[in-house]
Amino acid sequence: MLMVWGAYPFSLAVLLGYVLLALKIVAGHHQRIHDLFSNVENKTLRWLRAMLLILLLVWLYHAGDFILTMIVDLPEQPEAIENLVATVLLIAFCYFGLRQGAIFELVETAKDQEDKRLPDCEPAQRLGLTRDHADRIAAKLETVMTKGHLYRDSMLTLRQLSDKTRISEHHISEVLNHHLNSNFYDFVNKWRIDEAMQLLASDPQRTALSIAMDVGFNSKSTFYSAFKKLNGQSPIAYRQTELQAA
Repeated sequence: MLMVWGAYPFSLAVLLGYVLLALKIVAGHHQRIHDLFSNVENKTLRWLRAMLLILLLVWLYHAGDFILTMIVDLPEQPEAIENLVATVLLIAFCYFGLRQGAIFELVETAKDQEDKRLPDCEPAQRLGLTRDHADRIAAKLETVMTKGHLYRDSMLTLRQLSDKTRISEHHISEVLNHHLNSNFYDFVNKWRIDEAMQLLASDPQRTALSIAMDVGFNSKSTFYSAFKKLNGQSPIAYRQTELQAA
């Protein structure tokens, strides 16, 4: 019962520690999937973060209630409301947890067999890459993206890019994170947005959604969010600006 949490400082401290630790783990998960996938829909665990934030609000309520109870004599809160909140949280956790599909299963399985799949790839060393080595990897990534248009695959993963380039996932991530100041998700989306910008300006009859699908996005909302992040305006506003300037 939630009322028990409000009655004991130790329980409040344990709950706060749990929520903060869980939020930290979810934040780490968010960063990891952006390093591995070009499509992060159904992988972000936003539902879990929202539930943790609700749990944090519950903690704030009971912490405030505990402090006020020590100062003034407050009437006891009805347990029915607290039991209802706890029940709703539990049902929501079970519902979204059962709907959540596998996220890392294929990536981890492939990683266990990386040495067998990529016998000729550059070895993944723990030491940092030299600038010359990083530049060569960056050039190879640009070549395979330009000629192979890999970004058009909406389900492209870091592992697949490693397969195509024969460069270890570790080295690709190091180049993206430390030499190009990006992650895999943003790196791939930049290529998608660059082509989308060309198509928006050159083919005004096509819908933004059609262009988004062709360049590798799998939803309009993701496309608009990524486009505005890189250009500071929506695809439609960008198209209007380009057409007026032509």
